[in-house]
Amino acid sequence: MDEFRERSYEVRAWPVDRAACTALQEYIRIRTAPGDRPRGALGGAGLNFHGADLRDLDLSDAHLAVADLDGVNLAGADLDRATLLGAKLRNADLSGAYLHKAEADGCEGACVNLSGANLLRASFVKSDLRQANLRGCELSSTNLRHADLRGADLRGCHFGPTPTRLSEAQLSGAKVADARGEVRGPVLVDGQFLAGQQLKEWFAAMGARELCVVE
Repeated sequence: MDEFRERSYEVRAWPVDRAACTALQEYIRIRTAPGDRPRGALGGAGLNFHGADLRDLDLSDAHLAVADLDGVNLAGADLDRATLLGAKLRNADLSGAYLHKAEADGCEGACVNLSGANLLRASFVKSDLRQANLRGCELSSTNLRHADLRGADLRGCHFGPTPTRLSEAQLSGAKVADARGEVRGPVLVDGQFLAGQQLKEWFAAMGARELCVVE
C-alpha cells in the first residue's frame, strides 16, 4: 500500500452476523485509539461477513482464514499480509485491493473480482478462481500453483518482473491477451500440459505475445 495513502477505518455497511460485527468493531476501536502507531489486527477467522461493505478499509494483517466473504465489497481494501487461507470469496469485489504477501491458498473464489488488484508476492495455491476477473492485476512473484483459473480474465496482467508461478494451474478458456512479464509453467490447457516453447506459443496465439516463459 502506498505509504502516503491515508488509512481508512470507515465501514460503509456492517456484517449481518453479530460475531463478525463485534470483531470488526473491536478491531477499529483498537486501530483508532490514540497512539503513535496503529496496532492490532482483525480477528475474523471463520466468521461470516455477509452484507458488509468494507471498501477502502485498512485490513492489513487481518486473520480471515476460512472466513465467509462471499459477495462482500472489499474494493480498494488494504489486505497487506492478510491471512485468507480457505476463505470464501465467491463474487466478492476486491477490485483495486492491495494483497501484497496475502496468504490465500485454497480459497473459494469463483467469479471474484480482482481487477486492478496488486497481488505482489501473494499466494493462491490450489485456489478456485474459475471465471475470476483478474484483468490488469499486478502478479509479480504471485504463487498460483495448482490454481483453477478456467475461464478467468487475465487480460493485461503484469506477470513480472519476477515470474508468476503457474505450475500445473488450469487455464482452459482463460483470456490472457495483452498480458506481459514472465511465468513459470507447465500449465494445463484442455487436458494437456504445456511448458517451454509450446506454452509460449499458446500464450502468443491467445494474444499475449510479450509474455515470456522461464524454466
